[in-house]
Amino acid sequence: MFPICSLSFFSLFTLSTLLFIFGIYYLLNDYSVFIEWELFSLNGSMVVMTLILDWMSIIFMSFVMYISCL
Repeated sequence: MFPICSLSFFSLFTLSTLLFIFGIYYLLNDYSVFIEWELFSLNGSMVVMTLILDWMSIIFMSFVMYISCL
């Protein structure tokens, strides 16, 4: 059985590597994803959460995960 530190290191490092590969893929193909999610509606006004996943945000998440695994 692995200690919790080793388990978190391997999972965060794997996620960081995958995000970096996806970021390079998004960069080479000039690809971006726009996700809009309606959280709730109040008196006819919608509260919406918007996510934009482009190559820069994905590579940033990759570096954050890499720093977190150290």
